[in-house]
Amino acid sequence: MDSSKEDRQKFLGETANALFFTQPDPEREDVDIPAWVDERSELSRTVPLWDRREVSMQIIERWQNAYVKDIQENRHRTFNQSEV
Repeated sequence: MDSSKEDRQKFLGETANALFFTQPDPEREDVDIPAWVDERSELSRTVPLWDRREVSMQIIERWQNAYVKDIQENRHRTFNQSEV
C-alpha cells in the first residue's frame, strides 16, 4: 500500500491523536495475577536494557512503583511526560 508522507503524518499525528487522546479512558478492571508468576520470577537477576546495559530487578521494581504512583496522581500524563 502506497502512502504519501502527508498521509503518514496525518495518520501518525492528527488522526492517532484524535482517536486515542480525545476520548475518556476505558473502564479499568482489577487483574488477578496467578501465583506461579511470582514463584517463577528470578528477582535477583539483571535485565538487559539498551546499549548493552543491565539493571537489577530491584531497580526495575522501584521504577515501576514510581511510574504507577506518578500516573495515579497525574492521570493525563503520558509515559514520555512521566517524571520517573
